[in-house]
Amino acid sequence: AAGGLLLRPALGGLRAELDPDRTGGAILLGLRGVAVVGHGSAGSLGIAGQIRLAARAARERAVDRTAALVAESGAGRGAIRESRARS
Repeated sequence: AAGGLLLRPALGGLRAELDPDRTGGAILLGLRGVAVVGHGSAGSLGIAGQIRLAARAARERAVDRTAALVAESGAGRGAIRESRARS
């Protein structure tokens, strides 16, 4: 019980970060466009946050920037070879 009291301040911030109505959703990577996956229990505030996140990702060209960073790092080369080998 005492450990829980000590952790409460730290976990309170984490709880706020994981609140589906506060965070809205997450960008789904690996696609050629913006897709946001929302939390199933998100309410109207969460859905509005998902729309804002998608708009921001499109405005800031998140897909293009992420693809460029992956290409620069060479991280995607193995996955591309494996995908072509299966085709």
